[in-house]
Amino acid sequence: MDENLNALSGLGPEDMAIPEISLVQHVGGTDAKEAGAQPGDLYCNVTGVSLPPSVGMNIVIVRITKQRTYWGRDEISDEPPICSSIDGKISSNGDVCEMACPFKAYTATPWTVSASERRAMCLPSYTILGIDHSNSMPVLIRAGGISAQAVRELNSVLIMNRKLHGEYYRALVHVGSVKKRTASGEAFAFTFRLSEMIQDQELIAQYREEAAMLIGVQLTPLEQGQGQESPAVPPVTDRQPSLGLPRALPVPEPPLPPEPGVNNQKQAVSSKETRGQVMTPKQTKEVKPATPSEPMPDIDSLSDF
Repeated sequence: MDENLNALSGLGPEDMAIPEISLVQHVGGTDAKEAGAQPGDLYCNVTGVSLPPSVGMNIVIVRITKQRTYWGRDEISDEPPICSSIDGKISSNGDVCEMACPFKAYTATPWTVSASERRAMCLPSYTILGIDHSNSMPVLIRAGGISAQAVRELNSVLIMNRKLHGEYYRALVHVGSVKKRTASGEAFAFTFRLSEMIQDQELIAQYREEAAMLIGVQLTPLEQGQGQESPAVPPVTDRQPSLGLPRALPVPEPPLPPEPGVNNQKQAVSSKETRGQVMTPKQTKEVKPATPSEPMPDIDSLSDF
């Protein structure tokens, strides 16, 4: 296309507003409800399309980031939060969240407190950047509150999947919703389920290119066949020694039995003689082993060793 005829040639990624997929609740969501969305539906603010939880949508994960949000109220509304942090460390007011929260609401483990206390705290939330599998459109999903646990579970599934090896655009994730009962009443939470692995190599290359454009990083594909199976664990004999230890310790040979007539019992040392004394090691001398033609020396003759 001729750049002079392209009306959007002067705009870049910073001029894009990525469509956001929101979860419609009983309270709030006026625009979504006016467009015909029902509680529990997934609603796109750009296209105005809503999807019921029985249908949901399939996306490709590009990136998951962590934030913090302090609402400062119990009710659900369209009003913005009182304080937030885009990286989970520095608030929008410039304060260090963990050390200098002006609202004394920071918590690192919100799942350890009751729901009534949790609503009055600064809670972690997650933003998922993905690609809609149905139309290759980038989408944003903000999941916090009762939906945060579902994102943590999704993160564990993606990281522990050995077939992906960090290339999350190779998998389709189904996004839906589920009804839950909370102290504030009935609410809906996001659900994320790894539905299938993409086998079409051309589609994988397309998603790789789109993901690189969205995050501004060149993504290098894995070699063909790499990432499909986990590397084989080498046998124990082929492993490198650790901590400077040898590969195998030699097994000592059992001692030869003493010749008949030799007293092998050591003389007992009286505890009275050794009490209060400092025991110092004696210099040992090399004892020449006995030969068949030379009898073993008596144990008493070794008392000065």
